[in-house]
This record gives sequence, structure tokens and C-alpha cells, in this order.
Amino acid sequence: MSKIVMPTKNIGKVSGNVRIDPDTVEEHEDDTDEQLHLWVEELANDKDFINDVAEEIRIWKQKIAEAGCNPEQLVIHMAGESHLDMAYKWRYAQTIKKARRTLAKAMKHARIVPGFTFAVSSPQIMAWMKEHYPEFYADVKEFIKKGNIEPVGGSWVEADCNMPSGEAFVRQRLHGMKLYREEFGKLPEAEWFPDTFGYNAGLPQILAKSGVKYFLTAKMTWCATNDFPLTHFWWASPDGSKVLVTSSRTGTSLFGQFPRYGIYRRLPKPGAKKTWSYDDEFADLIASLDNNAWVKPVALFMGKGDGGHGPTHQEVGSMIAFTKACPREGVNLKWSSVHGYFKDVEQQGPGLLTWKDELYLEYHQGTLTTHPAIKRWNRKLECVLQAAEIAATMAHLSDYRYEYPGDMLGKAWRKVLLNQFHDVLPGSCIPEVLDDLVEIWPEIDQTGMNILDDALPSLATQGDGAGLVHVFNPIAEARTTRLFIPVTAAGKGKKLPAGTAPPAATFDVELDGKSTSHLCQPIAPEPDSLEDPRPAGWWVVLPLPALGVITGLLVIGEPASKPAAAAAIHVEAGTRPCIDNGITRVELDPRTGAIVKLASKGVNGGKNLVTGDDTALTIGYDDDDSEYQAWNVKENYWDFPKNYPQDKNVSITIDSQGPVLASLRVDKTLGISKLSTTIALFKDDPAVHLFWHVDWQEKGVMLKLRVSTATGAVHSISDQMYCAVARKTRPTTSGDKARVENPMQKYVDVSTPGNTWGLTLLNEGKHGYDTRDGKLHLTMQKSALYPDTTSRTWAFMEREERKNRDGTAVPTNVGIGPASCRFALVPHDGGALVTKDGKPTGQAKHLAEAYNHAPIARPAVVKKRASSKAFPAPASAPLSSMAFGAPANVLVSAIKMREWEPTDTVILRVAEIAGAQTRQAIITMPRPFASRFARIEEMDLLERPLETTCGYDKEKGELSIDLAPFEVKTFGLHVKRTKN
Repeated sequence: MSKIVMPTKNIGKVSGNVRIDPDTVEEHEDDTDEQLHLWVEELANDKDFINDVAEEIRIWKQKIAEAGCNPEQLVIHMAGESHLDMAYKWRYAQTIKKARRTLAKAMKHARIVPGFTFAVSSPQIMAWMKEHYPEFYADVKEFIKKGNIEPVGGSWVEADCNMPSGEAFVRQRLHGMKLYREEFGKLPEAEWFPDTFGYNAGLPQILAKSGVKYFLTAKMTWCATNDFPLTHFWWASPDGSKVLVTSSRTGTSLFGQFPRYGIYRRLPKPGAKKTWSYDDEFADLIASLDNNAWVKPVALFMGKGDGGHGPTHQEVGSMIAFTKACPREGVNLKWSSVHGYFKDVEQQGPGLLTWKDELYLEYHQGTLTTHPAIKRWNRKLECVLQAAEIAATMAHLSDYRYEYPGDMLGKAWRKVLLNQFHDVLPGSCIPEVLDDLVEIWPEIDQTGMNILDDALPSLATQGDGAGLVHVFNPIAEARTTRLFIPVTAAGKGKKLPAGTAPPAATFDVELDGKSTSHLCQPIAPEPDSLEDPRPAGWWVVLPLPALGVITGLLVIGEPASKPAAAAAIHVEAGTRPCIDNGITRVELDPRTGAIVKLASKGVNGGKNLVTGDDTALTIGYDDDDSEYQAWNVKENYWDFPKNYPQDKNVSITIDSQGPVLASLRVDKTLGISKLSTTIALFKDDPAVHLFWHVDWQEKGVMLKLRVSTATGAVHSISDQMYCAVARKTRPTTSGDKARVENPMQKYVDVSTPGNTWGLTLLNEGKHGYDTRDGKLHLTMQKSALYPDTTSRTWAFMEREERKNRDGTAVPTNVGIGPASCRFALVPHDGGALVTKDGKPTGQAKHLAEAYNHAPIARPAVVKKRASSKAFPAPASAPLSSMAFGAPANVLVSAIKMREWEPTDTVILRVAEIAGAQTRQAIITMPRPFASRFARIEEMDLLERPLETTCGYDKEKGELSIDLAPFEVKTFGLHVKRTKN
């Protein structure tokens, strides 16, 4: 056994606990050999016990009959399972030992119970077993080979299904299925997400294109307002990809709830409408079901869960007794498997209805907001690793001595994927879990920066002189954009004291053969009290090539002759606070700091884009759900406003003024807490950039930031995994009305009904919003109670030791103390996805990608490389930039090296982003890039070749493809191999 080393510091930064060494304590086990003998060997064969079980089965039959179903027509597929949260009321380190206990028990049952099967998800568990218990893991592999242990799922962990990016979820599937294939030679077809808090509309495409045919969830039976009216159905993404779903609780409780949920197991009436969504009334869907036609297979997957340890000996004893009592009661029950069950359901698949929308959980919506830092770091690291992959791929193609750091990237990605688990990324975990996260995040970030520092010298002018900076644009669009250059990137010293800005500077670059000098605006470091504070440095606005690297020289001191556009952006405080950069003008209410005017040239005729006097104000609501505070928003929370005065201790001051940006800072007291909002405009940029910071001190409060637009929008549009969803701002159907807190990823947009103009709200890690009363609200913060731990966890032991030592305790509430967020409001012509003439653009997605994938400044250093063992790419100039040609509604979403097989193949992923059917879209690859490839073939999301013809014109470097609405396509570009 290898040593379990998870945390590196003895005292948790968030909890304050002294941590237990994982190797000094074992996971408890309540099941003894005596209980095994009693339940599995004696009682399971005891006549009286079997009679008691038969009575339970008669109750099942009664409940099934109450739903109008003949219980004797059903086929019950029985298997063992045990839900194991990667972290929740315990840390990752304890989960490793929980997993071992659970798998050991499953193998013990498999040895003595004929037919017993056990379903296990999460490849991360198997990776842990292989690392820490190799001999034990060899036994596990044998039972998988025999079929007693059944791998299901295929995502690295049972992740949250709303907040990871589409590309990150592709990696969940890629890394998980790759492990299953390499370790077991098997690829499960059933994805397993029984406990995740809602499922976004783009998920079926990602699943179907990565080997999934079936999907299981139990969580949709937790909806608080409406019962979701389907148990068995096809779930379709906007592109048309489908997976076969079972939405049901799978323990014996499903029979007690059959009168309530069993009715949704019916097939549709002949001629009934086939495809449904939240635009439809649930009652109409239910009325379309046939009282005399039922889906016959029933999943009975049993086992104690959350912390694993199931099925217990008692549960297995009951399962054995079920197999003996059911036949005499006329019930068809058998040992089976997850895949065996779904193959049986599939026989009735042609008759099932299709659901084409997200699967919205009317519960636990607060997890979109709880612990904002977790969300922000997840977004940051997703973007950092994608940028590192692109730069490393370009370096691999440019310099035969550079070896692509696949192992390093894979390890970093798997840490990100682990932290996307559905009680970690949602924040519904104890503070001791956060102790691990705050150590893991900077490690991943540093890995990304190290890869960039190693790759960029292969792509641009080398040098290690003071002030030389590499600037990398990680998106496939040329842009003139703001760039932040930290003092450390420019080699101009280390950390500066608070309030101290570096000296004035210019940034000299050469682009397209032209030398230009750009004024830089110095900025003091942000206070250390902020989460992830920005260091001292300079803001500059400059043009950057698509997927390009430029090298610039930072010159300290005022230039002898300033560039023509050196005038400071207009800003004033006082009685008429405003900012005007010549494109956008913002005016504030001097009493409250609210934005009362937002006007932008070319948008709405220059008229005000907001209404009223409450835009950018923070509104508070009670957040004291009686059962699941960290998970839920309070029922009808809008009826419980805090009514904080918005004019308490308001101070509006000029925060920055210069040729690059100008900003106003609004400080106030909200309740008993200090809140500041900085509003900034940059040169040549229509976007209004906001920095929101609070030192929150009040428990049980949810905070939302309001934007009252003049759009009159009837829909909001927000992005999900490789798609976007339109939601009515004033919903009419029962299911739509219950979507009180909506999930988004990088943007939400509200545009006029005719798509004449609109406002896009971009974010760096926010996921919850609503449009109640036609106003847009971004959910900022929750200060709910932490979940409690349990007495059998190491965290409980740590708390008890601390209590006895000094009488102190862990924090009781999340969201107490500093919290911050950066976001932007972008006025635009046209709509989020199309122009006013209906032409697809996906402009909101382009804006969101540019905002989140900001250009990166790194110190320019010389890299001396040894010769690579790999075959080099053809000798040619470095790929200092890559300008792809594509329709406006097609996005280059990923460039990396292939991982499924160790071939020298570049993976190129493109996505349709406007929801438009697109025929013969031409993707033009830059010549220096295209010339490096021998052939191109289409692949699935696991990077396996498809049997399709790839329309590629090698001479022109043009790829011609058809794309369904929001479809994602992946291509393998095989590198030409030439020896030295």
C-alpha cells in the first residue's frame, strides 16, 4: 500500500483544523463476519424471514396496482450499488478508504452469492485503488473480468452537470473512458448520474458522442414543485443526439412511491405528440400517456450509499430473499446488471417520448452560487489548461525538440475533473473539503503557467532581457483587447505594497512588420484580503493575432512623444458621476451608485439601454431553507427581501483615470457589511467592466445584482455545454415557472424581441440568474449554513480534538467574509445568436469566450532544448499565430494532441454556436498549420475515428462540414512524419 498524501499543510486554511494523517486512521466497518453469516447464510434461507419478505413484496404489488399497473407484467432487474461521494461530509483522503471498504464488501458478496453483481462508477475510484492498494486492485480487476463488478458511468467522477464547460465535460468522458479501456478492456454504455443537481441541455450530445447509449438519474424525483412527468424517455440535445434515460429512484422505496411516480412509466397513446419541452404544459404530457401501456423493466439497484459501504450484509440477505419470495408472489425479479436492465428497456425504445430541453431540478438551485470561489477557480483553471494545450500543440508542431507535455496536462486536468464532483463544485461540502481545494487550485494554475513558459519561446522571438514579455492570445480570433501585464511578467520586481503603483510605461511590439508603441496605465496591487488578488502591473490595449504569440518590450518611463490617443478617458465623481470613453457612457445615481444611464454608439440609436434607478444595485433576500441551506434557495425567496437601504454610507470616488481605462468606485454599507462596486471603461471597448467586492457579515442571506434593461426581452439566452438555451422572461407553463433560478455558464443575454439590440452579461465564474419581473438578476453570494459532518468521519474527529484543545470550532456558514466577482455588461447590435435579419452569429458566445480566455502575459526567456525522441514536424517557420477562417456561427473550441491513442495527431474541435442548421461550412486552416498534416479524419469525442468521409481540400487547407444546431465535431489531424 502506498502512503495516502493529500493535503500538504497540517492546518486547514478554511476550517482551521489540525488535520489527521490519513495513514494513522482506518475507515470504520460496521458489517462483521458474524453479520455476514447471519444475514447472507442463515436468514436469507430462513423460512420465516422469507415469509416476512414475501409480505413486503405483497405491499409492493399493492402499491404498483394503485398506479393502475399489473405488477405481474413487470420485470425487476436487481443489482447491488453503493453511492460514494468523492467528498462531502468527508475529505478526499477518507473517500479512498471508503472505496476500498465498499469494493471489498462487494467482492465478499460476489464470492458467496451466486448471481450477485455490483455496479461501480467513477474511474477516479479505480485510479485511487491502483495507486494505493495495487494487490487489492488486482482482485477487483478479476471480479470485473468475471462480470460480478460492473463498471458503469465513464465520466471521471459523477460531476456537476450544469457548471463545467462543455469542453471540460468532454474531458470527464475522455479521461474516464480511457482508464476503463486501458485497465479493463471494457467501455460502459450506461452513464450513471443518480445524484447530480440537474442536467444541462447539451449533455446528451456529449454523452452520445463519447460512447453512451443509456443514462440513469434518480435526482429528478426530488423536484419540489412539479413531478417530472417521465420515467423512461429519449433525451435529445439541440443537435438531435439522443440517449435513453431512466429517471427513477432505484432502491426498494420506488415501490412505496409507485402511486406517485409509477404513472410516468407509461407509454404514449397512439398518435400522441412525440417531442416535449418546458414550453409544454406537464398536464398535457401526462394526458398523452396510455393507461394500458407500460414500460415493463424496473431497476432495483440496492445499497447503502453517500459514504459507500453498501450493499450491507443485511441488504444482500434481503436481496437473496427477494429472489426466493418473488416467484411465489407472482413477481418477476432476477439478478441482473445495469446494462442488462437498459437493454431490456431499449426493446420498448421506439415507443418512448423524447424530451428536448434541459432536465431542470426544482431543488438545490442554490448550488449554482454557494462558495463562489470554487466556481471562479474552476472556470479559471479550465481556461488556463486549454490555453496551455493550444500553446503546447503549436510548439510541438513548430519545434521538433519540444515534447508535448501530455502526462503533465493529463494529471492537471484530472485534478480539475475531480473537483467538479457534484458536492464539491456546487459547494455543498464541509469546510474541511475546502482546505484541500485551496491547496490544489494554485498547483494546477502553476502547472498551466509552467507549460506556457516552456512552449511560448518556440513560437515567438526569444530573449531574456529585462522587460521582454510574451503575450499569448488563446482564442481563434484576432482582436484588439485589453491586456494586463503583471510586474513579475515584465521582470520589474516582485510584489509592491498595497496602494503603490509601478511607474508609467509603454509596451513596444512588432506585428505584421510594423513597430508600434502602446501606452500602459500603471495599476496598484489589489489588497491581499481579496480572493485571488490581482498584483501590481499595467493595463494596455493592443491588437493581437488569432491564436498568436507576440513579444513586446515594456519600457519604463514617460515616452518622449505620447501616442496620439493619449488623452485620459473622461470620468468624474461629485454630483454627476459618469464615465465616457467615446463609445459607451455610464452615469450613476450619486445617492446609491446605481447605473441610471448606459448608452453606447450604434446601439439603440444611442438611447439609454437601462431603465429605472436600480441597475448594478445588490439586493438581499432571506436564505434560511429549513433543510438544505447550502443546496437550496428559500422557497418564494422574492417574498422575503431584506430591504437594505441603498444609500447608507455611499461614497463614489474616481478609482482610476488614464488613457487606457477610467473607473469609479462605489462604496457603501449594505446591512452590516461593506460593499464596493468598481465600474470601468477601457479604451476602444463598449463593454462596462464591473468588479464587485463584499466583506459579508450577515448569516442566512442571498445576494443578487440587478440589471433593469430597456430591451423588453421576452427571452433570456444563456449558454450551457456546447449549446444555448432560451428561457421566457415571464414563463407561462408550470414547469417553466418552477425554473426560479436558471443555470448558465459564461453569459446570459437579453435582447429586444426583434433582435434589434441587446445586452450580454459576461462572467468569470457565476452560474445562477433569474429574470423575475422582467429584470435580470445575477446571483452573487449565499451565506447559508455549511453541511454538518457525521460522527464517523475524520473531520468529526478533528473537530472534537480542536474543541477539547482550545474550545474553538469550524465556521458555521459559507459566504461569511470577503467575496468578489468580475463581470461585464456588453451593449450590442443584433441579438445574442442572430442579427436582426436572422443571420447566425453567436456573438454572445464569441464575447464570452474572449472575456474568459483573456490574453496571457508571461516573461520572455530563452529555452535550450535537447533533441526530442519523437519524429519532428516538417521544418518550417514557427506557428506564431493561427488565423482560422470560419462562418461567424462556427467556433474553434479546442486544439490539443490526441490522448485516446499515442499517435502524433492533433485534435481540432469546432462547434456551431448560434443554433442554426449550417450546410457546407468552410473551415479554412492557416497554411503553415495545414501543411504539417498528412491526412484528416473525423473522430468522436473520445478521439476514435468515425466511418465518415471528411470533406477536406488539402491544397486550399479547407474543411467542408455540415453542422446541426449547436453541433460539435472533432477532427484528427495526423502529423506528417519526417526523420531528422
